[in-house]
Amino acid sequence: MSLLGAALLGPAYGLTQRPVRTAGKDVWLLVDLSRSMNAVDVAPSRLQKAKSELSTLISRFQADRLGLIVFAGEAYVQCPLTYDQAALQLFLRTLQTSLVPAGSTDLAPPLELVLQRLGSTQMTTPAAIPRATAIVLVTDGEDFGENLEPTVRVLARSGTRVFPMGVGSVEGSRIPQTGGRGYLRDARGREVVTRLAPVPLRRLAEQTGGSILNSRIGGMSFHCC
Repeated sequence: MSLLGAALLGPAYGLTQRPVRTAGKDVWLLVDLSRSMNAVDVAPSRLQKAKSELSTLISRFQADRLGLIVFAGEAYVQCPLTYDQAALQLFLRTLQTSLVPAGSTDLAPPLELVLQRLGSTQMTTPAAIPRATAIVLVTDGEDFGENLEPTVRVLARSGTRVFPMGVGSVEGSRIPQTGGRGYLRDARGREVVTRLAPVPLRRLAEQTGGSILNSRIGGMSFHCC
């Protein structure tokens, strides 16, 4: 009777391997490298401040894949989605505005590039558990591109959330020339003043279910998916 009772308890010894399927997050970091990111209304500069904030943010995604896209008028994948945070941090430290062709900021190309990557992933692994996708968009919000609404609607339908990080001040700042040779001027010879444009960024977050990340306040909160 004692042995029968022990058998009913179902004792087990040793190790049993069992496959476990999990779904993590894919987080794309989109960093504006237009010349306005050299403005110093946020010390030491908009770009340097953004790199510092992103370095802290990256360390909070130990179990998720992160990728890096840089853009101005065009967008480029600087680092594909990876679990290797050390490699991503290395790419982040090397960012400077000279990495991309000079041009005005256009928010559509980097967002469309994420959609292309999202579509190619679904085609190659259709049976995989869907991974939640989020976008951290780092820019001063000055968008000189075409209508962004069609791209935003596709993002919203795909379930991709956008978390804009506006870098800069509403008062604005002049844009230093490369090498410290004065400040950038427009076609009429006037010094260009760049200002943070928070309204388009707030609208982008609202339309996709994301929220604003404030880079001017320490301790960012990021809750995704």
